[in-house]
Amino acid sequence: MKAGEFALAALDHAERCRQAYLAETDDDREWVPNPRQKSHPVPLEVDTRLYDTWGGALADLRDLVRGETGVPLGELAALVPEYRGPTDLGYLDIGRIFSEPRDIVIEVAAFEQIERMRDNPKPILKSFLGGLWRANMKASPIVGRARAARDSLMRGEQTLDRKLRYLFWFN
Repeated sequence: MKAGEFALAALDHAERCRQAYLAETDDDREWVPNPRQKSHPVPLEVDTRLYDTWGGALADLRDLVRGETGVPLGELAALVPEYRGPTDLGYLDIGRIFSEPRDIVIEVAAFEQIERMRDNPKPILKSFLGGLWRANMKASPIVGRARAARDSLMRGEQTLDRKLRYLFWFN
């Protein structure tokens, strides 16, 4: 139970940091600039869209940890361009990892069933994920954010190298 509290506290802290960066008005050698600041060594564009995405991802993660939303497994599978299976696969309840922690046991037999997943993956996912699988939940937008990042890469709008630089710079 404490892990969930710590995870939420970390996300709240990250949001306070984001808000503090946005509130800065000076523009003198900024380490983490906001969209209005130009005096910085960051070799990347820092714009409102970046800060909005950051805030949205934090909100998405907060909702997942609280169990208010779930990861739509069909949308997650569809991130793999070759995936042609069903999209109604249920949800991964991340919140339950924190509210009802337990060991995750992967049976060897589950791997033997992977070939059969193509036709009807829902029972295998349910068996594999156990209590973390839900038939219905409010879908988290986080997979859509991942899809937008993937699509941006696929269209050549940005490179993976460029996106990873943001991650390394701000962490």
